[in-house]
Amino acid sequence: MRARSHLILITSLLVACGGPDEQERPPPSATAVAEDIAAAAADQVSVLFENDFVRVMNFTLEPGEGLPTHAGHPRVVYSLADYRLRFTEGSTTEEVAWEEGDVHWHGPDEHAVENVGTTTARFLVVARTDTRLTGESPGPDPEDAAVADPDHAEVLLDTDDVRVVRVTLAPGEAQPAHQGLPRLVYSLTSYTIRYTEPGGEPLEQSFQPGDAHWHEAGEHAVENIGATEARFAVFQFRR
Repeated sequence: MRARSHLILITSLLVACGGPDEQERPPPSATAVAEDIAAAAADQVSVLFENDFVRVMNFTLEPGEGLPTHAGHPRVVYSLADYRLRFTEGSTTEEVAWEEGDVHWHGPDEHAVENVGTTTARFLVVARTDTRLTGESPGPDPEDAAVADPDHAEVLLDTDDVRVVRVTLAPGEAQPAHQGLPRLVYSLTSYTIRYTEPGGEPLEQSFQPGDAHWHEAGEHAVENIGATEARFAVFQFRR
């Protein structure tokens, strides 16, 4: 009888404590943070270009779709359409409407995003890596396309980290020689250009919307030698 009482007591204690399995189970953790959003949300995010200095991603979110909380490097966001997003960072949430061509900068953070509008959200993210920029820089404020040729180039964003310029060249139009910081060039239209650096052979190349390529800092000239308007965004990084 005493042995049975002991068994009942032990069983009661195990139930009260949740049993052996419950005792070994770790406490609930905070919401997991995706370190690589392109891998975590492959249906909404595609990597267009990647090197030691930048990672360029295209995001597409249908109305109601969202992205889980994920890590974000210092980055430029370029809107490719009109849309409305809910952006959540920690306990702060805000809704913002963006129009095609809008550009903004984010520092490193952990955030989640949801399309709360009625249109497809499409935007480009040009994220800086931790690798220090290389190559001989003309200085923090070079005479770039927007300074040397304001008729064909406009500044969209200018911060301590990045300077974004959009260039538009009609067929036959050209930009004179000008400086450029280390930069990512993203094509907004289909076009063919002639690109010339001092002392180098001219390079003729055709691009399609969504193409992205990298240039080190240096002087160069550009001419639209095709039959269509050349329009591209230049993301110049200062650090």
